Amino acid sequence: MTAIIRLKIFSIVCVFFLFLSLTARELILSDLYLDSNRFWSISLTFGFLTGLLFSTSLLRKGQTGLDRFRILALMGIAGIICGPGVFGGLNRLRSIKLMDKKFIVEKVVPLVEGRGISLSDLESPDAYELFLESDLGFVKLKMQPSTVVRSLDSRDVIKLTIRGGIMGFHFFDSNSLQKL
Repeated sequence: MTAIIRLKIFSIVCVFFLFLSLTARELILSDLYLDSNRFWSISLTFGFLTGLLFSTSLLRKGQTGLDRFRILALMGIAGIICGPGVFGGLNRLRSIKLMDKKFIVEKVVPLVEGRGISLSDLESPDAYELFLESDLGFVKLKMQPSTVVRSLDSRDVIKLTIRGGIMGFHFFDSNSLQKL
């Protein structure tokens, strides 16, 4: 292998892991979407179709039908893995503020995720699940620990900003959380 081919392979692997980290970030942020199930189905479809689109330029290099199938499968799976990160990043790229909404905190539940130890053994939980009530109904959000989230109790009144994304998905801006 020449140095140029090694550099190309290294750069492709680095770009893949960059998109993979965007998808991991989107896993955390997707709990703030108003319709997260629809977001995931559309973003996974977007990723798969984008992967297939990129594979069309590589299909000419395949010698046999099996080689072409492998290229299609690899690019489709890579698109499914990287698609939600790209789609979510595009959605948040030029988001606009739609409205500020007041909520009443019904319950705050600390969460310990994936560590296999009890909450009493920790100084702080990994996330908090907020059960909120407004004039529109009940909302359940999972938020990362912050000083405001840690200080919330039942019956507190908070304000959150709802933002509209460029891809049409609305989400709560966790940085706008204010205790009133």
